[in-house]
Amino acid sequence: MKLISHKALFAILHYDPAAGIWTWKVDRGNASKSGSRAGSINRDGYRVITINGREYRSARLAYFYMKGRWPRGYEIENINRIRHDDAWDNLRKATSGQNNSNQDRCRVRAGQVRTKANGLPMGVIKDGGRFRAQARQDGKRISLGTHDTPERAAKAYRRADANGVANKSVGSGGVRVPLPSIARFGWLA
Repeated sequence: MKLISHKALFAILHYDPAAGIWTWKVDRGNASKSGSRAGSINRDGYRVITINGREYRSARLAYFYMKGRWPRGYEIENINRIRHDDAWDNLRKATSGQNNSNQDRCRVRAGQVRTKANGLPMGVIKDGGRFRAQARQDGKRISLGTHDTPERAAKAYRRADANGVANKSVGSGGVRVPLPSIARFGWLA
């Protein structure tokens, strides 16, 4: 099914960029009236709008509405991580990797330590009788050192995360980075 044209989108919907709210410009039978809010929140928390039988995420429609072109090859990310907040200044074009990286960090509230199914904190793996902190940067695994306790390994991981290195937790194995090169950034203490 063909994507809606820019002209057709302008004819049926109005987007308020400051509030991120979509309203219908036309009556759509029993479904909606002119002036009513368009779309609904799906089970994943995103606002979706159905036009001519095709469902669109409202953030993608906002990009198309404002820029006049579809964000092909990119996702539209909600900067504040509220999936249905489609205010223009809260949206940005991102690669899938960038979006996934941000999702990992936002799932933990301040002061909480996120754990994996095995009970270890994120970014920590058991390495013999010790615990290794690992991060990922530019698609490569980085060892942040081995520690006596999972808490110390988690602390090293959180420091790397705060410095923008720990994009995702990773499994065992990985590329080792010489200790002096990571210690100079203050990730290990």
